[in-house]
Amino acid sequence: RVGEVGVDGEGGGERQRQDLLRQLVDLQDRLRSGEQSISFLSLDVVGSTQLKQNADSLSVEYTFTEYHNWVSWIVTKYGGKVHSTAGDGVTCAFEHPQQAYSAARYMQSGIVELNAFKNKIGSPIVLRAGIHYGVVNAPAGEDITKLNFASVIDIAAHMQKVAPAGGIAVSEAAAEYVPGGAAAIGGEQVEISNTKGWVWQPRALAIGGGSGPPALPALPDGA
Repeated sequence: RVGEVGVDGEGGGERQRQDLLRQLVDLQDRLRSGEQSISFLSLDVVGSTQLKQNADSLSVEYTFTEYHNWVSWIVTKYGGKVHSTAGDGVTCAFEHPQQAYSAARYMQSGIVELNAFKNKIGSPIVLRAGIHYGVVNAPAGEDITKLNFASVIDIAAHMQKVAPAGGIAVSEAAAEYVPGGAAAIGGEQVEISNTKGWVWQPRALAIGGGSGPPALPALPDGA
């Protein structure tokens, strides 16, 4: 009888284990239901502290408010959302890397116009941009802008930090979805936190010469 109890006990333990495994798989499936692939664009103003120190407070407030409005307008036109802002830094979310890349190029090319008509601080605003693409997990129905903790966001910020002034650093994961791939972005390669990327710069900067601002990429249809 003791042996029978032992067998029954082992059988009960195995059934309990299988039940727990089924519950675990069910929980994992529910958590994965919020998985989606998102492209993040990280922007920052080069030397913003010094720019502000050299201008009066009203000019600073006006100029940087116009800058944030301008970024938000472009992001919306390219089908994205402003995910978050921290000081002068802006993080933007897009469904596809091509949208993020096109928006970033439009910003880097169009900043000339913003400086000409909306900048009141006496020195030009110069941007650095970084893009990364990967999987995030946002609960079903949740706005992606409420997601704050994801390595995809962190890597986009890392890419931004190694981008040259006026340029865009595009991670390997994002570059493969850009028409023409990495070769179409540029020949300069960067790497940070074990993530490779390629750098786009306006043609005049890339070749060290040229005259006039680069042409702006076209806005999406209907914009």
